[in-house]
Amino acid sequence: MSRPTAQEYSQFTAEDFVIDPYFQDWVLNSNEETTRFWHNFASVYPRQEVHLQAARKLVENIRYKPYQLETEQKGKILKRVYQPKGSEQLRHSEPRVIQLFSSRSPWRLAAAIITILIVAGIAIWQLVPTHQAYRTAFGETESFTLSDGTVVTLNANSSLKVRLPEDDNQPREAWIEGEAFFEVKPLEKNQADTYPEQKKFLVHATGFTIEVLGTKFNVFSREQKSEVLLTSGLVKVESETTSQSEILQPGDLLSLPKDENRFVLQRKEKIDLPWRDNFFVFEETLLEDVARQIQDFYGSEVRFTSADLPQKRFTAKIPRDQPEVLIQAIEESFNVTITRKEGTIEIVSEQ
Repeated sequence: MSRPTAQEYSQFTAEDFVIDPYFQDWVLNSNEETTRFWHNFASVYPRQEVHLQAARKLVENIRYKPYQLETEQKGKILKRVYQPKGSEQLRHSEPRVIQLFSSRSPWRLAAAIITILIVAGIAIWQLVPTHQAYRTAFGETESFTLSDGTVVTLNANSSLKVRLPEDDNQPREAWIEGEAFFEVKPLEKNQADTYPEQKKFLVHATGFTIEVLGTKFNVFSREQKSEVLLTSGLVKVESETTSQSEILQPGDLLSLPKDENRFVLQRKEKIDLPWRDNFFVFEETLLEDVARQIQDFYGSEVRFTSADLPQKRFTAKIPRDQPEVLIQAIEESFNVTITRKEGTIEIVSEQ
């Protein structure tokens, strides 16, 4: 998909972003490439952040409602367009239209037809909010309280969409991209008895759906995998593509690796979520996985100049707000040089 340059985007208003196809594709169908472009753009042109956020919120809450003309209505419109010049009705009520349809300007006839159909409402946009959207930028962690009292903490570079119910007896429902910790608030008994469907809280991640009542759990959903770690309570996880389902107990970690259709269930004796305390914790972690976490948090692409470097293992505990400490630790551990330039981190082996 072709797009304007970053410099051209720097002159856009919120309205310009809303109608830009590349921006719409990022908001509605984000992937690694579009996410990297827009976050790098925001870091280079910080004054555009207010326009980006306003446009994103608008696009996320737009509902397209097509309106089709009935066959009879279309016939009436076309009949008026093609009505002969000699028609007394047309000559009396639309004197200027006769001149517009001059045989010397046939293209104007086609333009008039298109204009009439558009004005008649072949398709219209309605700004009807259907979801509440939350988002964090690179390097940012933030907590949000939903309308039902549930507290959600979003890790960096993550987004959450929560459906706005159309009636009182609907499940609570959310979609996560990135990583988030949920503290779901159970309904009061009288409310649960009156609206039993509201007792359900559904969280959609890539590849599976989590059904919870009152509980606490962590969800990770990015390109390479999706996983859920239950810290308390009870959840049911159902695959979106197969018949698999699992009931998780506190301490269970369920993973769904990329391009696989089977759940991987592990038991964690120690439930630890260092990102909630703003730490990186690596325990014999492959450098390629370290690179992914760097990219997810800081928004910088990591490149290796040596084929064996990604398979080396790294152990450290480092505050996430001190990237220079992380870089120094990697350099000293593997005898490499790390350079940073224009949103890219390059790890160069000195051997």
